[in-house]
Amino acid sequence: MTVKFRLSIFALVTLAPLGCTDDATSDTSTTTTTSATSTATTDGTETAEASGSDSETDTDTDTGTDTDDDVCYDHSSPPEGLINAPNCGFPSCASDVVYVGNPDECEVQADYDPEVGNCLLQALANGQDTAASLGIRDCPGGQFSWTLKLQLFGDGTVLWHEATFADLASDERATWRMLPDAAYLDACSADTIEQLLDCLSGILEQECQLGEPTCP
Repeated sequence: MTVKFRLSIFALVTLAPLGCTDDATSDTSTTTTTSATSTATTDGTETAEASGSDSETDTDTDTGTDTDDDVCYDHSSPPEGLINAPNCGFPSCASDVVYVGNPDECEVQADYDPEVGNCLLQALANGQDTAASLGIRDCPGGQFSWTLKLQLFGDGTVLWHEATFADLASDERATWRMLPDAAYLDACSADTIEQLLDCLSGILEQECQLGEPTCP
């Protein structure tokens, strides 16, 4: 909060010229100014008092507190633990998409199945009005692995929750986004895992949703 005060005081008194008398042998003039008061004395007594003030107070107040409802939902792993993202238990494809991105660092066998990839793409295309939960796993169960869970809320939004596991360390990100439009999804392909992942990356370019996602 910022509060500014500006105060100015202005007082002006103008005295008329002293008068003359026929019998006057001396002319005495006394002017006294104190604060905003002036007194003039002639043969008679004439007192003039004037005071004035011009004051102005400007108050500039800027208050505001951001709440969770005003903030884009996009979180990375906090130092104290894992991200507490909702798990709504929506219907899913028969199995997760699995693959091995780097055979030299993966001790397990996992072959990509385009049919499962197409199931995922179809669920994304229906995500404007159908809820679903979708999974993608690189080197599933391996020491160095990556997982992605997509929860479609059936209202055109999707919760992206990914985790990277490297030995004993892990890193997470959860963000709530609009789904890409139909034209974008129609142009996607699941023939290879590279094409599917390239399509999914477009979700992160969509409008971020404010507040916290909740299960319907």
